[in-house]
Amino acid sequence: PPCAALPPPPLARPLHRGAAGAAAAPPPPSAPPPASEPEQAEEIDVEQLRARSCTVAEERPLADTNSLLVRCSSLLNGGDPSGHGTPAMCSACGAVPLASVPCKGEVPALVMKVSCGGEVLRARLDEYVLTDFQRAKEAFVGLCGEVDACFEDTAGILPWNASTHGCAMRVATQSEPACLRLDVGQAPPQRCEFCGAVLGSLGGVPLPADVPSLSTYVLSAPVADDRGSPALGGFSMVVFVIDISGSMTTASKVDGGVTLPTGERIFSVSRLQCVQTAVHAQIEALRCAQPDCPIAIVPFSSTVSILTEQRSITLDTRVVNGSLEELLERGVRFAEQSPPMAEDTSALVGKVWKLRPTGATALGPALTVGVGLCPRGGKVVVCTDGLANQGIGKVSQGGSTSVPFYSDIASRAVERGVAVSVVTMEGEECAMEHLGTTADATGGEVEIVDPVSLEGKVTSIVARRTLATQAVVSIRTSGGLSVDGQCGQAATRALGTVSSDSDVCFSLGFQAGLTATGSGAPPHSVRVQVQLRYTGRDGGEYLAVANTDVSVSCDRAALEEAADPEVVAVAAVQRAARLAQDGSYRAARSELISTQRLFQRGMGSPFMQSAYLPFILQAEKLDQFIREREAQELAGTRQADRRKADRDDEAARAIYQMKSLNLARFRAQK
Repeated sequence: PPCAALPPPPLARPLHRGAAGAAAAPPPPSAPPPASEPEQAEEIDVEQLRARSCTVAEERPLADTNSLLVRCSSLLNGGDPSGHGTPAMCSACGAVPLASVPCKGEVPALVMKVSCGGEVLRARLDEYVLTDFQRAKEAFVGLCGEVDACFEDTAGILPWNASTHGCAMRVATQSEPACLRLDVGQAPPQRCEFCGAVLGSLGGVPLPADVPSLSTYVLSAPVADDRGSPALGGFSMVVFVIDISGSMTTASKVDGGVTLPTGERIFSVSRLQCVQTAVHAQIEALRCAQPDCPIAIVPFSSTVSILTEQRSITLDTRVVNGSLEELLERGVRFAEQSPPMAEDTSALVGKVWKLRPTGATALGPALTVGVGLCPRGGKVVVCTDGLANQGIGKVSQGGSTSVPFYSDIASRAVERGVAVSVVTMEGEECAMEHLGTTADATGGEVEIVDPVSLEGKVTSIVARRTLATQAVVSIRTSGGLSVDGQCGQAATRALGTVSSDSDVCFSLGFQAGLTATGSGAPPHSVRVQVQLRYTGRDGGEYLAVANTDVSVSCDRAALEEAADPEVVAVAAVQRAARLAQDGSYRAARSELISTQRLFQRGMGSPFMQSAYLPFILQAEKLDQFIREREAQELAGTRQADRRKADRDDEAARAIYQMKSLNLARFRAQK
């Protein structure tokens, strides 16, 4: 905040003013100082002085250490399903009431005090294991019989049962010796620990007595696919959408020459030849790893074709210039009418090498057909070097603020469980800002590569295995804790397809003046529930629910010391990328700089040191183009209200890649 004017000192002394006017000549060195009368000091009223204030150029908050990273693979591989059908859920917020986290350990003795009918009954359990609810229950029944009991917790009066025993033990171990105080009788209506609503009668799959911290529920049975279900970890289909427009003839010199897979030796290679080489290698690799995986090629220029081992068709001009629905249906129909894929690698590779560049760039129609071809779990890889300039998805030269097609096809791809990845060529504008929309929403990747290096990038994209589709993750927290600035409601994000390295981050924090206990003091811990709803590779719909307690502290220094630097770094980069995508460049830079300072404060820790350089390498990709854009806006060459439309491909790629940054890519920078 601006500095306020300083108050007058307790003892106001007169302030002196020097005489105004020209400076007098100094006396000669030998002359004695002239005698003069002492100048009368002029007294100034301090109250009449104008207050001075400091102007704050910029204020940056401290970096956020309260970051939650969700590893989707851990939720997907969390164990066998806990039940079939929708679990019991809060009707207000959708939370699944799970058991309290077990209070682990052992105490020399547990004293049980039960208030029953005006008297207090006691039992002593020596060498008691805190997780042994059954032993405590038997002791209670021995005292009072089969009746209900409740206990008092910081959240209020709770029923005592297997699900709440962990919470009861945490209360009991706060005294010495450990003492479990119970009251015979029915507890008040149980409230949802996340939203406070009365739970009432919970329907759905009943919760077991000992609910684990991670549960998976089968919401709908697996659905058999007409084209067969892929083996675990395999692909249901891979479609290569290849640009064969006239610009793909552009060639690059290769020192010493190179031999193509066809046996031809050349000293300059065209962009199309680079794509053909990469696709050739992937076809052979897929056939070795998964012989039954269907592969299709969708080359496009002014026309769009579909190539498989058995069939090849070219869509007429009317269809190419048709609607999204018509093109999507054409792809679906081709797949349904195709016979089972027979392994004939040489036939498919031969068709790839017969492709010749010509014509315009009907990228949108080709992408739509590719999505229609793919069944659930399929993957579409787009290789292009220019702007879409024909059919749906056409982008005008210089960009556009909105091209709805790419959001529409992304929605259709998510519905079908298809991931779309885009690879473009260096030095060409391909409207990555729009293409990346589809890749980002479906869980695909975006990349800009040198044509000669194309094979390696396509290999890494194809090798990324899809574990689930139509994935949606949501976070719920106990009262007072906000998620991404939202409190009292679930924070939800759609992920599209999920692979083994899919990570997503959220920010946690208390609202000002609000805590989970409702008092001024923060609670000792808060509860966080993560739900991941997804469609499995077998077509079944599942819900994974993870539950954990997070400790709370008011000591920021201790929090920074205990923070996981990798999680803090990945979360900061993801947040900054989302802010930059929305055009909030200043806020994005503030996020990166604040996190950098957090790392610098903790450089005494070897963990901070090891994560510092990878964070700087990732953050610089965002910070560089943000600084360039801000400088251009100050110079008047770009308008702030056209930030999204004015982004070049490199900037758009940086944003999309940083939004999906995961721990595996972050650690690869070390």
